[in-house]
Amino acid sequence: MKKIFSLFTLLLALIETGLIFSSCDKPKDIDGEHRTHIAIQKESYGPWSIMDKDGKIVVNDAYPSDVAISDVYDGVYWVRYPDYKYVLYSVDSPNKPLCDTCLAATEFATGRAIVSMKGKPLQVINTKGKVVETLSENYIKVSAFNSDGVARYESEFLDITGTLDRDGDEIKEQLLCKILPNSLGDGAMILSNGEIVDYDGNKLGYIDVNEYKIEFKDEVRFSDGLLGLQKKNSREFAFINKEGKEQFLLDGYTLCFKDGYAVIQEYYGSKVFDKKGNIVMETHNTYDRIAYLAEGKFLKEEDEMYSIIDAQGNEISKLDKMNYLYIYGVTLLGTDRFLIGHRIYDMQGKLINEIKYHRLSESPCPKELRYVNPIGIASTFAYSVDNLDMHVDMENLISRLDKRARPYIGTRTTSLNIDSLLYGALYSEKYDFSGPIFYRQGQRLLLTGSPVTCYTQSFPLPSTVDDLEVVSCIVSQFTDHFGFKENEEGWLVKEDHDKHVRKYVKVSPSILMKVICYMENLEQ
Repeated sequence: MKKIFSLFTLLLALIETGLIFSSCDKPKDIDGEHRTHIAIQKESYGPWSIMDKDGKIVVNDAYPSDVAISDVYDGVYWVRYPDYKYVLYSVDSPNKPLCDTCLAATEFATGRAIVSMKGKPLQVINTKGKVVETLSENYIKVSAFNSDGVARYESEFLDITGTLDRDGDEIKEQLLCKILPNSLGDGAMILSNGEIVDYDGNKLGYIDVNEYKIEFKDEVRFSDGLLGLQKKNSREFAFINKEGKEQFLLDGYTLCFKDGYAVIQEYYGSKVFDKKGNIVMETHNTYDRIAYLAEGKFLKEEDEMYSIIDAQGNEISKLDKMNYLYIYGVTLLGTDRFLIGHRIYDMQGKLINEIKYHRLSESPCPKELRYVNPIGIASTFAYSVDNLDMHVDMENLISRLDKRARPYIGTRTTSLNIDSLLYGALYSEKYDFSGPIFYRQGQRLLLTGSPVTCYTQSFPLPSTVDDLEVVSCIVSQFTDHFGFKENEEGWLVKEDHDKHVRKYVKVSPSILMKVICYMENLEQ
């Protein structure tokens, strides 16, 4: 008899097992053949250990319970500590870092990772922790390398995007149209105008952006030569090749292909598709599931029994019976092992080991790193404050307002917020005035001439930047280049007799960096 669950319990179980998934959302499985080990927590709130693909503990209770550990790639892995610093270790050297502590790091792919170290631009390192290349300070965003060894960068200069190879060398600078940030895969990428190009920028095909939904931040990468895109004003998904030609349509969902197959999990079972859109296998019961393993082999659950099957549905071997609720999902270990629940099997269904653990680590590594030049940010903040006058050019400020904010300007307006982009992130300026900015005369709003009394700049710092380093740079800019002096209360003060104003500046270090400037009129 099958167990009867409520809908909520079933969905919770499916989420825990990892059987509701899209392979595009699991970048760590792209390079499953390189996953030589896995990080486990043997007991609740206990320390972390490293286990090899045979289930043997090779690094025992080495890291405290409050850390997060990345995928183990060819024996190396990142440990993120509670202070959000990243340290690279190997199974051969679990207590000795392989490189300097990083502020952030991506997962490894093709033997390379992108890292951020204090006081340096973004860098490319290898699995020995050696720096392969220090990237240009103009690169404000760099993605993790994909399984082809290619990364996308975004430049501060003219908002240019481009591609890098695994040694950090530029492959292609894309000048006219942006490379969509999540579109690199399977030897191709997509531009904002709908062109499909290879990593060198050579045109392969075209997608009509008026026919398909292509959002800038969406996952729109090819897998196994196909890309699924939803048609506008429709539930249908079209699967197109690299020339932009539709191969088949599906109603209601997209797929990511691997080795010629894609699996979709629905409430009433699973479906396996080939690259022509044909259903080659399916189950028809809520509790019967199929998950892809590797090399054309699948794991199938039916009547609470598990088996490994081929693409034609032929059984290769049966697995031992397992309690459904203890399955944590399928994790590939190299090309010849997989972990399901508490058991490790080879691809022929042979039980390699049975282990007890509380949970597996979830990788803390971001898919993209941002870089901010501390001196550049400091110069922008200090220059803006030093050039500020109590009587600002109001027409210029209003012209810089977001169009959506302009209809809300009225006779009670006492402040203005101006947003712009700086280093690829939102840079905000707030002007607070001594009174209302406008008064009404008939149908028109006229300026009152109210002076600025407070000016605030804010900018979100990425995890790749040390906020105290930025504060130090800002203070140095004010004191060394613009003549501000620090008083006993910690304020930076300057009397600007040309503008007849005294300025008090406070720098607030946090994830959202703020510089606040209060102004007094020296003539009063």
